[in-house]
Amino acid sequence: MLKLFWLDFDEQHRRNLPMGVGITAQDEKDAVDLARTRLFDAQEFPTSFRIKIIPDLDALEQNHVRPNIGHYLRRGIWFPIGYDSSWSP
Repeated sequence: MLKLFWLDFDEQHRRNLPMGVGITAQDEKDAVDLARTRLFDAQEFPTSFRIKIIPDLDALEQNHVRPNIGHYLRRGIWFPIGYDSSWSP
């Protein structure tokens, strides 16, 4: 079963991903693998990050994150928009 995850990175990576990353994945390892391949590509993945399960969409920041999420019901990155290979406006 797919779950919603939120990744926060340390200060060094916050300039590129200031609000964090929303991912739908099977488990934590799957979420990290998606972030590694779709967000960081050839760059080294940060060693310092926090990951948590999002119980529902009400747990998200409501002013910027919630109105700007992509497709969260399927596996992939839904925030920020544009990193999921299946995304289309």
